[in-house]
Amino acid sequence: MRTSTRTRFAVQLLFAVLLAGCAHGPDFDPQAPFEETYAQAVAALNANDFGAAEEGFRMALKKNPRHANCHYYLGTLLARRGEEEMAIVGLERAIELEPAFPEAYYNLGTLRMNRGDLDLAIKLLEESIRLNPDYPPTYVNLGKAYFLAGSLELAGAAYEEALSRDPDSIPALANLEMLARGAGEEEQAREYERRLEEARSKSNH
Repeated sequence: MRTSTRTRFAVQLLFAVLLAGCAHGPDFDPQAPFEETYAQAVAALNANDFGAAEEGFRMALKKNPRHANCHYYLGTLLARRGEEEMAIVGLERAIELEPAFPEAYYNLGTLRMNRGDLDLAIKLLEESIRLNPDYPPTYVNLGKAYFLAGSLELAGAAYEEALSRDPDSIPALANLEMLARGAGEEEQAREYERRLEEARSKSNH
């Protein structure tokens, strides 16, 4: 079963700069059962040993090519090192195998947004929200996609939805301040600025 912890980890894979952990990864036994190889790969991932994790998930997929989580994790690893085309293939395969997979829709939608495929990105992020409506970063990225597509009102509404779930969402507050200033709503912009400073102060403690 997927958890919010896995969701947070997936976001880290795509958008944070993390240091590799172990210098020497586990030895994967080609003859080991799928479950053992998969567990080793997940353990390597949790240890930030990304090279070993990638090797493990590739080997696990040879043993069970229809495992959605393997495709998902491998896709996020490939995205992390800039292989976006192959990452997209992996995330799309994960969704094909498990259609109710909000994390995969989120990461795929974010990749599509970053590549300028805005209509598709919006659909993917909206589907992620339909499946998991309580994850604030999805609303933030949906807001970015709407903004890039020129739909400023929808962007603002998406950022407000993020704030309704996380009142200290720094990206949502920063983007709402920008939208308010762009619309000439200086009083509202100052209020977002005040809240943004408070949120940043909290995050530094």
